[in-house]
Amino acid sequence: MSRPKLSREIVREIFLDKRTYMKIKLDHRVNNTTISCIKSKKVYVYFTEDLPDQPKRTTAGIVTPEIRELILKTKGSLREVAKIVGVSHQTVSKVRREGDAKN
Repeated sequence: MSRPKLSREIVREIFLDKRTYMKIKLDHRVNNTTISCIKSKKVYVYFTEDLPDQPKRTTAGIVTPEIRELILKTKGSLREVAKIVGVSHQTVSKVRREGDAKN
């Protein structure tokens, strides 16, 4: 059996890290897919099995209620709304999905 590419300590740090994937990626030299798989316990499970599952990431802490309302009211494509509001198109998509789920 081959040895893991990431140490137990690094995997646990990544799993518990609350920062953006970009910052984690730069610090640990791993890609977004690896970060996501570690956080969702799809890989390196044996290093994180004693840790509680992490809550799903939402836009709640990133977007103010005013911005959220503006995104939901503004008509246009994801990229058009993102440019108007000053956020990424991924954020617009998440806010719209979360808004649809509440309705």
